[in-house]
Amino acid sequence: MTHNKKIIKKTNESVAYRLGFKILQRGFALVLSVILARLLSPAEFGVVAIAKMVIDYSNSFSNFGFNVALVQKDNVDNAQVNSVFTLNLAISSVLALLTAVFSEQIAIFMNNPEVSSVLRWMSLYYIITSFYFMPVTLLKRTIDYKILSIVDFLQGITTSLFAIALAYLSYSYWSIVIPTLIMPVVFLVYLMYKVKWFPRISYQHNAMREIYSFGFWNFIRNQLNLIVAKVDYFVIARYLDVATLGIYEKSFEFTNRSLTGITKPISSIYFSTFSRLKNDPESLKNVLFQGISILATASYPVLFGIMVITPHFVYSSLGEQWAPAIVPMQVLAMAGIFRILQGMFTSVNVAIGKYKLQTQFNMIVSFVFIALCFLVVKYGIYAITASVLVYSVLGFILSFFLLYQTLKLDLIKLLKSFIYPLLGSVLMAAVIYELSQKVFDDPRSMLQFFILTVIGGGIYILWIAYFIKKGKVTIKLKETAEL
Repeated sequence: MTHNKKIIKKTNESVAYRLGFKILQRGFALVLSVILARLLSPAEFGVVAIAKMVIDYSNSFSNFGFNVALVQKDNVDNAQVNSVFTLNLAISSVLALLTAVFSEQIAIFMNNPEVSSVLRWMSLYYIITSFYFMPVTLLKRTIDYKILSIVDFLQGITTSLFAIALAYLSYSYWSIVIPTLIMPVVFLVYLMYKVKWFPRISYQHNAMREIYSFGFWNFIRNQLNLIVAKVDYFVIARYLDVATLGIYEKSFEFTNRSLTGITKPISSIYFSTFSRLKNDPESLKNVLFQGISILATASYPVLFGIMVITPHFVYSSLGEQWAPAIVPMQVLAMAGIFRILQGMFTSVNVAIGKYKLQTQFNMIVSFVFIALCFLVVKYGIYAITASVLVYSVLGFILSFFLLYQTLKLDLIKLLKSFIYPLLGSVLMAAVIYELSQKVFDDPRSMLQFFILTVIGGGIYILWIAYFIKKGKVTIKLKETAEL
């Protein structure tokens, strides 16, 4: 078996495990999130959302993109692995100390004193992730996502169940914080055992020289992504109120985050594959087209389904207190159509070495989004979600332009890679919308929500099955002679 065929085989296995477990996990997570939303108030979710906003952004400084550099490089040695870990751990420790010391000032700035104690405890998350990410990185290098898929699934489910148990016992927002800190430690031990990696404090400057350049630009791009991911949360928390932030956070959880919980891990597999194929452009393009087909097949029906069925879902599952989340969910689903393709384009651009230009394009799009958030926040979360849509479309256009100029993509092949899942999803959405307006028109009925979901799923499955049989839709990478 040739080297490229081995890569394709490992990618197929990884995607199968990743996609299967993520779909299963998201199904459980949806049910568990509904239960948690019934037990906690929007304001309690808002407190945790503020703390996570601070922690998630600050945590990006502990890595500087060096872990991604280890995945992208063709060869790495123990000196580089140990040096990256040591640097990450040192920075994480400083961040944990600073967050704990300034937690009260941050809480005052965000107009929510309850955030202070949450931040002090969640500062431990920096140190936990500095250990956790290293075995994960080593598994990604070898495109071995079977273990990662199982661990993510078990960790996600146990974390949610733990949170529900604590919420039932009236632990308020601590029911989310405590599992977030405890469960990664439990599964870290297992990951370290599986990859035979044990922490070693050792830093060699010479070993890091090749990693610094890639890491720097990846760090800048990650900073932009994190700012974009949190600036909307910041302006809502600062200029609106914590209950509105809770509504917005829940909108993201049930749309963008639920979707990226599936697509982002799959894209990370393809990044590993693109990195291994970067010296073979034709094979890389074949994998790109097939990968887009797989992601579109899995994600487009979810996005179009959200656009038409959200009112039934919110009223029947979450309750009327969450009604303001309906429009944001629908707009975020629309943005997801573009973000899926953008994610694949960006992965290729970075893997083949165009990370500087990709980062510069990200800077343009990010500045536009940040400016929009501050300008439109006075109009509420509907305007903020519209800004997310603008950001997604613009990012898609620029990432595609860079990739097209670099690889000279065949536009017809690109269109064919996602057109059938797109058309099937549009058909499904149209039928569901008509039924929801004329037949199943009670949004508070859980039974009607279930019936609409089953009908929509059935229509899409029949559509996709037909075109898979015709060879128009790809659900796994093909080990052809071209590869």
